[in-house]
Amino acid sequence: MIATEIADVFECPKCGHHQVEELLVNVTQTSQVLSMFEKQNRLHYGAVTAEDGEFAAFQCTNCGWKLPVVDSGSLCEYLQKTDRECKPGCYKEPANESSA
Repeated sequence: MIATEIADVFECPKCGHHQVEELLVNVTQTSQVLSMFEKQNRLHYGAVTAEDGEFAAFQCTNCGWKLPVVDSGSLCEYLQKTDRECKPGCYKEPANESSA
């Protein structure tokens, strides 16, 4: 099975970045507290474990632009399309609506 790097097939239409992250909500996250820095009132944590959670979105890791997909299957389909509805450069900032 050959894997395709996301950076090879994704360019954010808003900022041009090449990385995607999955956003989950209602996640239980745990990490071991390893040590403390008493003078700074800071803790040092070990590895993070996340369990459960519900899919919320896939988004650009740089600017947070949400990809128009609903799950991992539709993400793969979206990234394989060469005729995407929103290609790099198509993003336009929403017009500011001024109230009179």
